[in-house]
Order: sequence, then C-alpha cells, then structure tokens
Amino acid sequence: MAPLTIAQQGRRFKMSAFVFRTTFKPTGDQQKDAIAHIEVMQERAVKAFVSWMSCQECSDFLSNLQEITTELNSLIDAVESHTPVFRKKADELEALLAHYKTLL
Repeated sequence: MAPLTIAQQGRRFKMSAFVFRTTFKPTGDQQKDAIAHIEVMQERAVKAFVSWMSCQECSDFLSNLQEITTELNSLIDAVESHTPVFRKKADELEALLAHYKTLL
C-alpha cells in the first residue's frame, strides 16, 4: 500500500480536527447542568457553521441558528439564578449566534 500524500494526510487531519459533544450527563446541579448545556449548544452552532461553510446550505444553517437561539432563551428563562459563569457562557453564545447571523 502506497503512503498517503501530503494532501491526503491533510484531508484526513481536517476530518478528525473537530470533535463535538452532542449530549451531556446531568449532574443534578442546575448551574453546572445549564453551563454544560450552553457549551453543547455552542458546539452545535460551530458545527452548523462548519457544515454551512463546506456546502453553503443557508436554509439549514439559519434554521439551526434559530433552533439554538430558542433553546438558549428557554434555558435562560428556566434557570432560577444566573451565576456570573452562566451569564458569561450565555452571553458568549448569544454573541456567536448574532455574529453567524450577520454572515447570511
């Protein structure tokens, strides 16, 4: 078997460069669970962006962003008290989603 060319090695690396969490295990601590949920949503937003950049399917990207925005808003409303870490994570995700929407 012939060794991989540099281009083939590069493609192989790029395919494995992203690892996304799609779920998390609840701990029972509302703040920790909410922060973990925000991190999963952020990874979903980045995954949608990467997918959009590779195939330019604008409608799927926008629907993914809207779904994540709705989910984030529901989570913010459901969490009883917002710790600084929770608020920072939520603000970062809101900023990321807003930035992605400007690209459309």
